[in-house]
Amino acid sequence: MDKKALREYKALSAEADGLASEIQRLRGLTTTRTWPDGQPRSNYAADRTAELVAQIADLVTIYEDKIKGLVERQKEIEHAINGLDSIERQVLRLRYINRLDWEDICEELCFSERQVFRIHFSALASLKDGSKWQ
Repeated sequence: MDKKALREYKALSAEADGLASEIQRLRGLTTTRTWPDGQPRSNYAADRTAELVAQIADLVTIYEDKIKGLVERQKEIEHAINGLDSIERQVLRLRYINRLDWEDICEELCFSERQVFRIHFSALASLKDGSKWQ
């Protein structure tokens, strides 16, 4: 387990979130609305709605595959960081799994940025040499 693998997990997680947002946006386009006169109105013609539904189905399939990959990678990360100190595990989880900014991590842990960077560096070094997690 190295920093590259952790970054890949973080990027894949952000990508999955983006897909979920796009699915929600497209679903909003397919809904019918009732206008003040009581008549339902759609945003698109029926053929366009059918295209949107097909696009949503494709995106849902891709999203589900990404989520499966995320779950597997998170298991690998959890196994790899299991042997680290509690605070090191927490920093890595906050940074890569929860995708927090450095400032937010510092605030969450009540540590200075310098302390958080030191803990992060130490955790990555331990993961790289594998001495703490075998």
